[in-house]
Parts: sequence; C-alpha cells; structure tokens
Amino acid sequence: MQPSINTTGSRLRRGEQYAEKIRKLGTYAYDDIEAASRDRLMATQFFHLQSSLALSTTSFN
Repeated sequence: MQPSINTTGSRLRRGEQYAEKIRKLGTYAYDDIEAASRDRLMATQFFHLQSSLALSTTSFN
C-alpha cells in the first residue's frame, strides 16, 4: 500500500519542524561557531546518536 500524498507531506513537515528545533538548539549551544560549521557539527552528532541507538537495539545472537 502506498502512503497517501497527505501522509507523506505531513511527515515531511514534521521532519522539517524537528530539524528547525535542532538548528535552534544548536544555535544556543554553539553560538560561538559560524553557521556552516555548526550545521555540520549538529548533523554529525545527530547521525552518530542515531547509529549508536541502532546498534544498541540490535541483537547479535
């Protein structure tokens, strides 16, 4: 079953809202770093966290 366009659009908007919140927090946390470097740092930390969470929930039985 294909997701409806409305559902996909809604997910995209939620993702954009989440990304904006992360950027805002990054601005507060790393206010002394230029914007491009701050965005790269936040993206790296986000992906590192996601991969750590994925590994911690994976069972190697």
